[in-house]
Amino acid sequence: MKSVCTFWATLPSLDCVDKVVSVFSNPRITRVRFDTATISMYTPEEAVCILNDYAHKLNKILWVEVKGRQLRVVKWTDAFNNSIEINRKIQVKLPAQVVLPGGEKVNIIKVENGSVLYVDPIPNGVLKTGQTVQILARKLDVLDGYLTEEDKHYLDVCNNAGIKNIIASCVENQSDVDEILSYVPDAQILPRIESKNGIKLVKFRQLINSVGIMVDRENLYLQLMQSYEILDFLRLLISKEVNAVCAFKLFDSLLDYEKPSMADYSDMELMYSMGYRNFMLSEEICTRAFDNVMITLNKFIRG
Repeated sequence: MKSVCTFWATLPSLDCVDKVVSVFSNPRITRVRFDTATISMYTPEEAVCILNDYAHKLNKILWVEVKGRQLRVVKWTDAFNNSIEINRKIQVKLPAQVVLPGGEKVNIIKVENGSVLYVDPIPNGVLKTGQTVQILARKLDVLDGYLTEEDKHYLDVCNNAGIKNIIASCVENQSDVDEILSYVPDAQILPRIESKNGIKLVKFRQLINSVGIMVDRENLYLQLMQSYEILDFLRLLISKEVNAVCAFKLFDSLLDYEKPSMADYSDMELMYSMGYRNFMLSEEICTRAFDNVMITLNKFIRG
């Protein structure tokens, strides 16, 4: 029997009521993450009210995630279009690549008005509104501050509702945390590290007014060019922050198979042996394979 682990779950879309209730009701899950970029029919006010009610009734700790400098597709792009419009204005030093959902990489050949990326070759599939994209470049700056207008709206709603637990995506500077505090003055902020600048922040500076650190293994692995360096950082992080949250890429084989792969078991065992005791499940796993992943986690704990 392993020592106590804390499992966090990312909520499916609020439109999927049965799946949301299943996540909130599971006794192994103690903390739930609401990704404000998830598309649903509810307004921010309605979504926060519904989630706050579930959290109180089912004794869960609710965390609301703002997206910060995370880059997402603004509008549907078909397979014959060589441009991708994103939600933030950027400055990027070419050559650079865009990593699309599913892992396809295309070259950026021009940036127009800061937010329209012309790429080559043309992406193979359709890009949907709201999908996350990663940019691989020697230098990338997201302009116009850390928070989006939608982030600011959600933070105002959270402050009015008394919700203080905020996950901050793509944190790279102390000023990112400070900007959130200007909207929710007594927020409990959990920075999410997913870039090389985020690594530098952990290595060389001490974040003030944060309550730990979450590492987004999926995005960070891409930003590190899928190198062994990801393991070096994971060791460093847990040595500096004993309650660090290991997020995503956990038992993803269950998205395609009924049983987890040996690689997934080995990965979880490695994270545990490094010292991680807090684990965050992705939205995709919680939407498509929640029951199977919870059976697997129970076996892991008993192992």
